Amino acid sequence: MNNEANQHSLNFSKRIISNWFYYFLSAYTMYALFSLFTTDSNNLYFQLSRPYDFPVVCLAVVAVAIGCYFMNRFVPISPFELASICLSVYMISVCLKAPSPLIIIGFLAINIMILTKLLFEKSMVVIFIGISFIVIMIKGIFLHDVNGEALQKFNYVITEKELALKKGLLIGLYLSIFTAGILLILQRTQFLNKLNNKIKIEPALKIFVIVMLILITSYTSIIMIGKELVMGFATYDKGLFTQMFESMRQGLGPMTSLERDQWMSHFHVHVSPIFYLMLPFYMLWPKPETLELLQVLVTMSGIIPFYLILKHFQFNKLIQSLFLLLFIVTPTLSSSHLYGLHENCFLTPLLLWLILANLKGWTYRLIIILGFTLLIKEDIMIYIIAIGLYFTFQKQFDMSSKRTLFTVLTQIIVPIVYFAICMYYLNTFGDGSMTTRFTNFMLPGQTGLKDVIINIFTNPTYFFSALFTFNKIKYIVTLLSMYIFLPLIQKHWISYILLLPMLVINLLSDFPYQADFGFQYHYGSTALLLFMTILAVNTLDKNRDSINEQNQKQQLTLMTKGHRKIILLLTCACIMSASIFFTLMHPSTYGIKAYVEQSAYYKDKKQTLQSLPRNKKILAYGFYTTQLAQNKYLYDLDYHNDKKIDTNIEYVVVPRALSTDGSEQSQLIAQYMKLGYKEYHLSTLEILILKR
Repeated sequence: MNNEANQHSLNFSKRIISNWFYYFLSAYTMYALFSLFTTDSNNLYFQLSRPYDFPVVCLAVVAVAIGCYFMNRFVPISPFELASICLSVYMISVCLKAPSPLIIIGFLAINIMILTKLLFEKSMVVIFIGISFIVIMIKGIFLHDVNGEALQKFNYVITEKELALKKGLLIGLYLSIFTAGILLILQRTQFLNKLNNKIKIEPALKIFVIVMLILITSYTSIIMIGKELVMGFATYDKGLFTQMFESMRQGLGPMTSLERDQWMSHFHVHVSPIFYLMLPFYMLWPKPETLELLQVLVTMSGIIPFYLILKHFQFNKLIQSLFLLLFIVTPTLSSSHLYGLHENCFLTPLLLWLILANLKGWTYRLIIILGFTLLIKEDIMIYIIAIGLYFTFQKQFDMSSKRTLFTVLTQIIVPIVYFAICMYYLNTFGDGSMTTRFTNFMLPGQTGLKDVIINIFTNPTYFFSALFTFNKIKYIVTLLSMYIFLPLIQKHWISYILLLPMLVINLLSDFPYQADFGFQYHYGSTALLLFMTILAVNTLDKNRDSINEQNQKQQLTLMTKGHRKIILLLTCACIMSASIFFTLMHPSTYGIKAYVEQSAYYKDKKQTLQSLPRNKKILAYGFYTTQLAQNKYLYDLDYHNDKKIDTNIEYVVVPRALSTDGSEQSQLIAQYMKLGYKEYHLSTLEILILKR
């Protein structure tokens, strides 16, 4: 009886919080609408400003939210419907004033999310969102009056890389449509069920998944090792991490001279003790290639918790196999390796383990998983909090009030406290927190994250315009295309909180690499998108009333009516992901191809570099630092001493061609030669070594 009372109290509390969330969302949207019509367009779309003082905005939003609460007593409209109407009016207004179709595309994605939720709710307010959808579409079609400033910010520079990605997307789309058509025909003729009786498709698909796991893991590993063999990684981040692992192997701790041009701990830049899990393997095979192989294996190990999550949802075996195949060919789990080793690779498996721990109701195991996750990096907080908020307010899985309190404590409060401690440590003893990546949301003289949050809160329209630039829209569309936009189909609003890390890490900053698939910023976002895809499929599976109710007959039938659309969707998602995967990964096969053709050439270059005396002060070309990482005093030519002469340098090691190409680097090399640095006897036709 006590448990029932506690559960009732918990549900009541959640309902109160939910209602007030919608009241505040409505009030804030009204403020956004007000600022839209009272602020100059230049300060809304092009130049950051703070239209109104932060305390004034807060008081206004609180007052309007309270007004919405009292209005609800007299007007028969739910808080959710009120928020939906306010959002639809705001979106229409922003798009009507928008100087670029990119903003309109971004708001269409938001519109789809709201529309999906309202359709599940069977709310009449869906009409308002439908109207706003049509208006936004019309505005996008007829938008042509774009000024020069808009062209500069929302430019459409199409490079060969973009063309290749477009080709991959189109190939995936055409193959998906073709495959969907074939499957529909086969389903209607019951051909697949007949075929299943003869050859058992599910076991065959299971074998296919295992083979694909081995092939994709091997393919990605070969690409990464091949890139290392031809010295395809620069100082940032592979050179500095290789030097760091060498220091750890020698018992010096995570020390490097490359990261900040001085001998210091990497933990003074990022708090990443998780690297010590890789150290035993590196000590067994102390080569740069080891680190690349470990990164691939760590990421792919995420398939274990992913499989256990699928088992928890009790999906049809065929659906489970398709999900596992989708994990294997998900492009961002492999393309994120392309810039070299990074601690973020631990995010994929550990976040999936954390989600599984929540689903299973684990306590001590969850604390252990949480501990390892926090060891990845200080900013991992945002991923853990997103998961914590989801499981605190979700309605799909039963949770006691005690469990909810445990979730709040471990996955909201603890990460915030840990982040605060890390920030204090970095600001006091280290190199400081990396807030410079959010300067696009800072006014002159501002430096802190607090200012970023206040500026976003007071100028929401500028916030959206900063999200919907060409590179970011391309990133959003490509990322969601991998899952054929299934993550947007959610029955419960709280599911969208899982997009928060992608918003903050990948889209908020103007730092271009955070929305570039060839860099290391996608491991965590991908894990959460995969979980959102599971939630979407679980919602679409209308043959089950709850996660614990499974029709045994469906387990025995390959293609039930309720599963057909899910199998079609997941098959198309696998095809889209595979197409994008090979589009992103194939260009990097140049490394292994070049090494196979010229292995002696690359071996000689490495031998030359590794023959240099140890413990000397060496200034090296960025792509040589990985091979020279055993040296304690190693510096990058492009980052050392502000590109000025340093007479303490004993050796300068560069490509010979670089010394005569007229570049800034060649001028610096010439200055060293004028100071009396002479060509060293280990120099070759390819590598120039100058000795003091």
